[in-house]
Amino acid sequence: MEGVGGFTESVDLATTAGVFQSGSAGDLDAFVVRLDASGDTLAATYVGGSGNDSVDGFVVTANGEVLFVGETNSDDLPTSSNAFQSNRGGDWDAFAIRLGPDLHTLRYGTYVGGGAHDNGRGATLTESCEIILTGASAGAGFPTVAAWQPNFAGGAGMYGNSDVVVVKLALPQ
Repeated sequence: MEGVGGFTESVDLATTAGVFQSGSAGDLDAFVVRLDASGDTLAATYVGGSGNDSVDGFVVTANGEVLFVGETNSDDLPTSSNAFQSNRGGDWDAFAIRLGPDLHTLRYGTYVGGGAHDNGRGATLTESCEIILTGASAGAGFPTVAAWQPNFAGGAGMYGNSDVVVVKLALPQ
């Protein structure tokens, strides 16, 4: 099984019964669609808060879960009780979302960001159930723990002057 993810302004995405979020919640919402080998829709859902949410990195894991990362300026993006960061840190934050194979259940959701424009561009789920998120931060304040480079070193600006970030988030099995 495969899938696609992205973002849309549409309020009439053809979601499927019982999915995590059946309707649009903001100006721009992330969406995820699971497809079978023939390209037919198995499940489709919105995922977003009241602001702008976009999917930039997307993977279907070996057990069929959907993992995606992106950027958001929503204060109410869905997060899980075990989130690394349950509130938006500032301007735009990266986020990581893990949904069950049927797109009904939020398995994990977190913000990852500081006061600047931060984003998530790619992700994978390791065999030991860790999300590896890659992205960028455009300013000081990105949350770090045991970091090789704990402080922002880039210049001012959103594009071309950002620091690359690599984040490892341990998840429950």
